[in-house]
Amino acid sequence: MTAIYVLISHETDFSLVQGVVFVVSSGIFAYILPKILVSKAPDLPQGLAEYTGMTRAVKKVGNELKIVLDGVDYPIETDDDIKPSDKVKITGHKGIALIVKKL
Repeated sequence: MTAIYVLISHETDFSLVQGVVFVVSSGIFAYILPKILVSKAPDLPQGLAEYTGMTRAVKKVGNELKIVLDGVDYPIETDDDIKPSDKVKITGHKGIALIVKKL
């Protein structure tokens, strides 16, 4: 705001009235702009969280059981007794490991 005033008027000294106008207008913009710029769209899950609730088949890679998501093998964590080719539901993730429940 100050830079625009200096650009237009070519004055670099300010009076008390100009300072008050600057403070009030800056306060109004600081209050109103965040309310205007907030998106009305709902937040969508990102990363591995977007796979929560999906059902997938388990496969064995080496000694680990994994799930393939978009061509990438992800390790799984579960308390259930799971074998390769069992169907599981993804309930969450911890780091890159997917937390699953057996169907």
